[in-house]
Amino acid sequence: EYAKRISPAIEFWDNMYKTVRGNDEKTDYIRWACLHNIVQAYYWMDDFDMAREYAFKMSEVPINSSQSRRLLNMIEDTVLRLNRVGVKSQHIDLRRLNKFV
Repeated sequence: EYAKRISPAIEFWDNMYKTVRGNDEKTDYIRWACLHNIVQAYYWMDDFDMAREYAFKMSEVPINSSQSRRLLNMIEDTVLRLNRVGVKSQHIDLRRLNKFV
């Protein structure tokens, strides 16, 4: 459900990222912000490969490289924790829990 709802936003930010060109701080910041939004969206969809791919692109933009490293670390930490406990998602389907409550 979330993936369906967020896909238009991802497409918007991806198109914006691809069309904004220039070598000044303003265009760099716009491109960085587009990538940041895409990383966050994929992260919350549990699509860690895509989140990682866009975080690497984000690290190539000369704006706030510490934030892109923080996001990459967050992605890797989440993947390690999920693998450790043997689940694929960081989200709990509350509808499935109702039968236990």
